[in-house]
Amino acid sequence: MNPHGKTFSLPLILIALLLLAAGRPVCSRELLPEDFPSAKNMLRQHDPVVVSGDLLSDFHGFDIIDFRLYAYSDNQFHIIPFQIDERDPEGEFVFTGGDAAGMDIDGGQFDYNDEIVFMIKDAGGEAPQNQWPPAGSLGAEIVIIDPKDAVQKAWVYLIFSPGTSSPLSGKDYITYIPKQEKVTSAYYGMRYMKGAPFYMDLSYPPSAGGSGEDFFDRIKVRLSVNAFFDLLHIQKTEEDFRSVVVGWKDGPVRAMRKVENYFRILFNLSSPSIFSVNEYYERMTYTPVQLTIPFKLKWVFNSFGVNDWTWTIYGDFPGLKGGLAYTDRNVKGFQFTGNHSPEYLNEHIDLSRFSWGYNTKPGVGTWFPNLLLPEMLYGIVTLHIVDDETLPDPPEDTPGLIAAGMEGRWKYFHPDLVDLLEPGTYELSMDTYFPHPSIRIEEVEEWLQIRQFPLWVEISDVRVNQFVPPSSAVQKHRNEIGKPRPVDEDTGFRGMITDTRGREFVLTDIFFYAGSYRVTPRTNILGRLFSENTYTLMKFDDIRQITHRYEEMDPVSHMQNPMVQELLLRKGETVQMLGCKPCGFTGRLPDGKKIFLWDTQIRSVRFDE
Repeated sequence: MNPHGKTFSLPLILIALLLLAAGRPVCSRELLPEDFPSAKNMLRQHDPVVVSGDLLSDFHGFDIIDFRLYAYSDNQFHIIPFQIDERDPEGEFVFTGGDAAGMDIDGGQFDYNDEIVFMIKDAGGEAPQNQWPPAGSLGAEIVIIDPKDAVQKAWVYLIFSPGTSSPLSGKDYITYIPKQEKVTSAYYGMRYMKGAPFYMDLSYPPSAGGSGEDFFDRIKVRLSVNAFFDLLHIQKTEEDFRSVVVGWKDGPVRAMRKVENYFRILFNLSSPSIFSVNEYYERMTYTPVQLTIPFKLKWVFNSFGVNDWTWTIYGDFPGLKGGLAYTDRNVKGFQFTGNHSPEYLNEHIDLSRFSWGYNTKPGVGTWFPNLLLPEMLYGIVTLHIVDDETLPDPPEDTPGLIAAGMEGRWKYFHPDLVDLLEPGTYELSMDTYFPHPSIRIEEVEEWLQIRQFPLWVEISDVRVNQFVPPSSAVQKHRNEIGKPRPVDEDTGFRGMITDTRGREFVLTDIFFYAGSYRVTPRTNILGRLFSENTYTLMKFDDIRQITHRYEEMDPVSHMQNPMVQELLLRKGETVQMLGCKPCGFTGRLPDGKKIFLWDTQIRSVRFDE
């Protein structure tokens, strides 16, 4: 292999030498780079890859049932596991089971916001140009690139053939069983109790380095509030958060559960329902955690005399007794024995701010959660560890506590944040990764980068081979050319979003979301100044441009790889604020279509004058 990653065939070299020795030219033209396709050199193996339909406009209007996805390796194409998840015009997933089951308005045809999902481990190398697409089909070459090292690449090939008889891949990486509320893969098994928002059972099969036994009690949420100047003490647990599954889809690469969530505030008084979608892959899960604040916090605290509060979210895992806990500030590890006092823990473990942590025991399993917070919140959460198997902590299934998680306290909550945090719904997201129980510290980054630095996707080539598109697809494409919106229509904030690959989207109705598009849309951004422990709320009216970048470390919270957003204000000043990886923006394209981009996908947002 040459320094540029091109693979040369030994027989080809020998033939060339023989021809040159005979005084004859090797070929009638100069060899071009495409004559030597690149091999896959992507090192990342655990990432799911999601390709949005807006990248594949040539395929819009075609029946999804006739799509196939291939990888090229060993000098031939191999069909790989994939699925296409449809979204409706408002961006909501279309589910195949439950009360929320239905169909998109296009009746199973591919469109701009549908998603193609596959695993990066199944991608291959670059195929020779003369070997795709097959006759009578439309094909696209999709390149996947590591954003931290753009030299690392892999390829897949999307093929549409009307009425194709090619079989799908027989591999099924993930399974959801609705009646049992159980999710399984080759690497883990988890189960939910009816009505519970978080999983209660967790196990690793022996083939994945585990015991096959449940080592988990549950994920616990504890909220404690002192109000009316210590006259009233309110305590809430995870059992005050209730969830009802209303829809699901079980694909070969991704399973999804749509759940209706609400929170019991007092007695039988509940919060308004909030819908969220949990996603499950072969070696990770994604669980959005939504919180609704109905009033200004400052008004609540002053009106009800709130003088102290604590919230804690942690995993209780009695089966990991004897195992080790690691964080970015405790890289030597701490062993759970079931009999450590709080004083011992405070003396021997750094319980201050942390960015990541995992708990593992060889032969049993690993609990590696990653609660994605807005960068500004990492400075106000601390590590929570309890190692006392005699300590009751109801509600629980197994008495005692061998637990780790995070804690937030009133004394760490900056008064500016209390003043500036507005009412509405906010969303945090909790990923759970499933590495081998013998995971090493140096392997942590490859899991964290799945969400912190999502893989880039590019469509490098689209080709047709004796292909006549169905009339329905032609008509759909004509419809999608778009009708201009009325000039007198209120279109809110206008501007342009440039994504990390340089694509530019001219948008109207631009909104910011502190979470996914399911939370409260906002026309301002709350954040902490970079390098300073000061919070500020910036309105769109005052911002000309937002530019995202990454720094090695936040000097205040010591968070690694924080996103920083540089705000160029209309009056000419520049403000450096911490960003928010689990946040995003929406807007409407000129043809009225609505798009959503995570902040990790955005290079800049520029508002019109």
